Amino acid sequence: MNSCKKNTNKTTCSATVYGYNGSWGTSGGYLNTSLGIINPATATATSICTFSSDVYSNQATYNTSDHCYYMFKTGGGSQTLYKISLSGAVTSYSNASGTSIRYDGLVYSAAANKLYGIKVVPGSSAIVEISISGSLFTESIVASTIGTHYWASPATCSINNATGDIFYALRNVTVNSWYIEKYHPGASSATLIDSGTNAGILGLRFNKNDNMLYAMQEGAAPQKMIKIDPVSGTVTSLATLGFVVNNEFYSSVIDACSNRYIVTSSIDTASGTFSQLDMSGAVLQHDTVNTIYQGLEVAY
Repeated sequence: MNSCKKNTNKTTCSATVYGYNGSWGTSGGYLNTSLGIINPATATATSICTFSSDVYSNQATYNTSDHCYYMFKTGGGSQTLYKISLSGAVTSYSNASGTSIRYDGLVYSAAANKLYGIKVVPGSSAIVEISISGSLFTESIVASTIGTHYWASPATCSINNATGDIFYALRNVTVNSWYIEKYHPGASSATLIDSGTNAGILGLRFNKNDNMLYAMQEGAAPQKMIKIDPVSGTVTSLATLGFVVNNEFYSSVIDACSNRYIVTSSIDTASGTFSQLDMSGAVLQHDTVNTIYQGLEVAY
């Protein structure tokens, strides 16, 4: 008989962190920003392509079906949707409505093979499906949000691709309230996970390792990292951040391979920070960089 040997091969987790960099443009102008692959260990990026945008807070998403990076052009309203291939080909799509509408929290659902986002209209925010046809993109409202978003910082979204559940954080400064909500594609309405006052929820992200949500929260005290149970709605304060995150110029993502929460922020018009935290809120790495990273996304 042939001898038997145990297979000791292990499947390793491989993650690629994407983001674009640049500096603030002049009022009403846009800069050529560079999309790249970011090396978290060195906080440096290898450029893939350049395109026209600015560095106001922006969330991007990675489509695992066509292996492209998607984001809305920031500044002047979300009138252009970018699709960028990993070879650097940039395709732009104009808003079919022709009106100035702000879209935040772009996410790709692998479960539904669709793009979703938050349509931000003061007093009537909504969850929308984003579709592409020819050179245009269109939106269709799938559900109204429970809370409304009225704040300079964008609404942020994250997704559980095992279930298709979309989680998002809104803030309405006119009534001094924040909301964390969930929408399951196909449902007739959203559900409220938790809400509160006197604070803002930044960088809401779903961690597929423990099925928990993580974010930063502002309030009377310095910003802190929090964990949210999407089932019970329990919010746990993990740690006070040892650095400042500019709530209008930042981006965040969770790298599930390293189990790290990554957040970038601006310092001034041409420099920023690149920070990595573990899931307890401990700062593992904090770098000052001569750029401002935005649109963070991780592809596996």
